[in-house]
Order: sequence, then structure tokens, then C-alpha cells
Amino acid sequence: MNINDTRRTQWVLTVGGIVLALLFWHLTTETFGLVSETKFPAPLSVYSEFTDNQELIIDNTWPTITAGFIGFGLAVVTAVLSAIFLSLNKRVENALMPIVVGANSVPRVTLAPLIIFYLGSGVAANYMIAAWVAFFPMFLNAMESLGKMSDEHQDLCDLYKASTWQEYRYIRIPNALPQIFDGMKMAIILAMIGAVVGEFVATTEGLGYLSTLALRNANMGLAFAIVGVLGLISTLAIFAIYQVQDKLIFWEDSSFFTTEA
Repeated sequence: MNINDTRRTQWVLTVGGIVLALLFWHLTTETFGLVSETKFPAPLSVYSEFTDNQELIIDNTWPTITAGFIGFGLAVVTAVLSAIFLSLNKRVENALMPIVVGANSVPRVTLAPLIIFYLGSGVAANYMIAAWVAFFPMFLNAMESLGKMSDEHQDLCDLYKASTWQEYRYIRIPNALPQIFDGMKMAIILAMIGAVVGEFVATTEGLGYLSTLALRNANMGLAFAIVGVLGLISTLAIFAIYQVQDKLIFWEDSSFFTTEA
């Protein structure tokens, strides 16, 4: 089986799995009534709420995407630059890493009220919450990957008396890219979560804010529709990261689906 056949099979299996999940959902809620629709609406009810509120959902989708993507961008840039800076100086790394580990151990969402206190309610606080939530997984992945270098590469650098810049430019950063991209896949999900959490408390727009209104009105169909939209956004964002990784890291397979038979 060639690569294209393998990927086609995996797409079919994925779509088939989604269809089976929706069928099971429909049977347990609408057909057999095993679950109350007031708490767990049927798929058709969710779709109906989506179509009835399509314009409202779309209008509130853009603020969430903007906050999530800006937070993601801030997290990636600051995390990678911070990781490069710390990896250049072991003393600085040893001094600051305990602080980083301690900060990472604090549930990041719990700091949202502090961010709002200092920045005030609004989009700035929302961007910062998204960036803060996404920063640490990105930073730790970058830090770990930049610290790795094989004995062969180290001997090569010593042999040619490579400068620090050359060492990073030609060896450390290229070798770190796969793990950095893995961190980006986690970071985009966390940034979207941070954006939604920020909308719960910091803004009066976005899918997070809209979902709070839906829950206050006990409109579970709309709430589930919003969850579905958020899941679709995150999935498409991760797929885009895979595509960029596949083009940039051409020496290894980085496709959304593995190509092993």
C-alpha cells in the first residue's frame, strides 16, 4: 500500500468514526431516549440551533479566533526566544528554571483574575490569558529540544571550530524543529482554551461569552453547537500546523496522518 492509499484509508476511517459517534449519539438521545435532551441534546437539535443562530455564532467566532491566534503567536515567539536565551547560558538556566517550573505548576487558568486586575476587562486581557496558558508547554518543548545535541554533532562543531551562532543555526535549531512544532500543536489548543476562558470573565463578545449566555438560558443545543465550532477551529489550526511542518521539515514525515501501513 502506497502513501496516498494509506492516507486515504485513514481519512475514511476518521470520517467513519465520526459518523458512528453521531449515530450512537442520535440513538441514545432521540431514538431510545436513554439520555434527557434537556441535558444532552440530540445531534439534530444541535444542528437546528446552529442554523437558527448561525449569524450570531459567526459574529462571535472572529473575536475568539483573533484572541486565540494572537495569544498563540505571542506564546510561540516569547517561548522560543526565551528557550534560546536560557540554553545559551547554563548558569542563567539553572537560576531561572526552578522559577519556570514553579510557575508552570500553578493552574494557569486561575491567574486569569490577576491578569484582568492588572490589564482591565477587554481584549488585551484576553490576549494575555491566551498567551499565558499556551506559553509553558511551548517553552518546555523548545527548551528540551534545544538542549539536545548528539556526540557526532558536538565533535563536528569542535572539529570545525563552529561559533555559537553556527551551532544554533545549522544544528540545534533544525534538530529542535520537530519538537518545537509538537509544542505548537499543544499551544494552539491551550491558546484557544485560554481565549474562551478570558471571554467568560473579561469580554462581552466571543464564543466563550456566547456559551455563558446559552447556559444561563438553559439552551444546551446552542452550547453544544458552540463546542462543536471550537473543536472544528482547533482541528483546522492543528492541521495547518502539520502542513507547515511537513513543508518546512522536509527531511521527515510530518503529515497529519502517519504513512505507515
